[in-house]
Amino acid sequence: MVHIVTFYSRRIVRQACLFAALFCLPAARAVAGEYLVVCSGQSNMAGVAVVATMPDDVKPIPANIVYYHSTGGVTPLPAPSKSFDDQKKYGPVPRFAHALAAARPDDTFIVLHDAVGGSALAQWVTDYEPKDIAKRYKLGELYKAMLPRLAAVHKAHPKAKPLAFLWLQGESDSGPYAAPYGDNLKRLIAAVRRDCGNPSMLALIAQPSLADDGVFEGIDAFVKHDKFAALIESRNIANKQLHFSPKGYDQIGKLFADSLVKLMPEAGKAPAKR
Repeated sequence: MVHIVTFYSRRIVRQACLFAALFCLPAARAVAGEYLVVCSGQSNMAGVAVVATMPDDVKPIPANIVYYHSTGGVTPLPAPSKSFDDQKKYGPVPRFAHALAAARPDDTFIVLHDAVGGSALAQWVTDYEPKDIAKRYKLGELYKAMLPRLAAVHKAHPKAKPLAFLWLQGESDSGPYAAPYGDNLKRLIAAVRRDCGNPSMLALIAQPSLADDGVFEGIDAFVKHDKFAALIESRNIANKQLHFSPKGYDQIGKLFADSLVKLMPEAGKAPAKR
């Protein structure tokens, strides 16, 4: 009888240890992801703040950020930047990258910064309406120029999932072309999602500094009806100035990052619908 009790006692102990091992282990971590983020627009996305005003903590590029900076035109994709202060000017992207990297340290983000100062929405939309704006701009010329760089990024980082398109533009669309801004923004985002191969790619749209009401109304309408879009409320940060201040760029970059982190999925899963 003693031997039987001992046998069952040992069995109970082993079962208890197994139970503890199974239920006391920490939760498994999600598999790290690799994501592509495209940052486009006009001067406020390109940045006009002089590098001398850049905060020291955002000058180095985080280890989990690969940053490509293009100045537009037909130039090929440049090599990844070694630091954010290797340019003469900067905008919201450095702070955005740092905040995103800190919030998602296990993920890698490929950031393509492709913005052109003074550009109008028509220069980014190949099927812009109404067509008479072609008298002023070459329709979609900047978007067409960006596509080879986008393809080069994909070739260099084939595992990077297209995650988000960040847009800050609208100052150049004041006047008669403010009213169709929302419809044409919809065309731009549709093209980005198509050419990036992700129909649920997130679109984070920041309010420009100064623009006609039609531009702001168009942005609001687009974000309201697109389940993968989010509004970055930055209109008042400019204090009625054409360009944001260095502090303003810092704020906008943080807003972009906070919004993306909130909307982005866990690594390895498709972007969650809003």
